[in-house]
Amino acid sequence: MLTFSSFEPGFGFVEQSPMTGMRRWQHERRIDDVPGGCRVTDMLNFQPGMFPGLTAQLVALFFHHRHRRLRRMFGEIQ
Repeated sequence: MLTFSSFEPGFGFVEQSPMTGMRRWQHERRIDDVPGGCRVTDMLNFQPGMFPGLTAQLVALFFHHRHRRLRRMFGEIQ
């Protein structure tokens, strides 16, 4: 279940959700206007319950995939 600790329409959110396998999970997404479009920035602060190296790699792969899909859907500013 997603739990938003703050939400600013048009600017982003901070999510702190309970997550299996994570002692702590905080995800902040910022959306900033830039010439020709917008920039999406994800900042993560998490502490895995087990296997920290593997978990960090999996989280990085997940967000890399998510950002690739966003670029495919909305384009990329050159």
